[in-house]
Amino acid sequence: MKRLNVYSKPDILCFLSHVLRGSDEFEIIRNSCFGRLFDIPTRQSPVSHKLLHSLLCKQILPLQEYTLWPVVGGSPFRFSLAEFHTVTGLPCGPFSANYETLSFNIRNPAKDPLRQKLLGPDSHISIADIGHMLETDQTIPKDKRLRLALIMIVDGVLIAHKQVAKPTLHYVRMVDNLEDFFNFPRGRESFLKTITCMKPPTDAANPVAALAQLSVTSLIPLSPNAPS
Repeated sequence: MKRLNVYSKPDILCFLSHVLRGSDEFEIIRNSCFGRLFDIPTRQSPVSHKLLHSLLCKQILPLQEYTLWPVVGGSPFRFSLAEFHTVTGLPCGPFSANYETLSFNIRNPAKDPLRQKLLGPDSHISIADIGHMLETDQTIPKDKRLRLALIMIVDGVLIAHKQVAKPTLHYVRMVDNLEDFFNFPRGRESFLKTITCMKPPTDAANPVAALAQLSVTSLIPLSPNAPS
């Protein structure tokens, strides 16, 4: 059973719309697959641990591995890839034949030439640091500002997996080719990472006990030093 992932920071979207407002970079993002994300009222939609706990505790355990059926007011409703696409507008098509499962444990990512080209030699740079760069350094070229903003969206909002979000080498490499980056089924990848920590695995020996354990951990507040 995976720990409930509440590391996503949707307010990054508000930050980017403020920092990049009126720019060509923001126009490109708004016209891309990420555009609908900026229509979600993130400041009025904070993460509610009570709501999450309720949805996790009161759910039907179906055979479908990637479908959640929470029960609200006595009636179940479906949360699947289709609903995720409707809300986010992200591409949710199939992965290509050569797709590899995302890895966050690559040794010495700072030595990668594409990463150094975009982020410099600092191996400890965080998503917050990238935001600071965008906000304070107006000399950054437009194409670089666009790529930095896209990394913030993916690593800080869609695939966040740490309390202190950092750029993932996988996505740093991907933004080198923007056409491929925008066409990638980002919604499917984000949905799978979200749904797998919200329900027991289908092969659990006792799925009800696994669900109970997940509902308990969802109530534990995250401290600044919480493990990833």
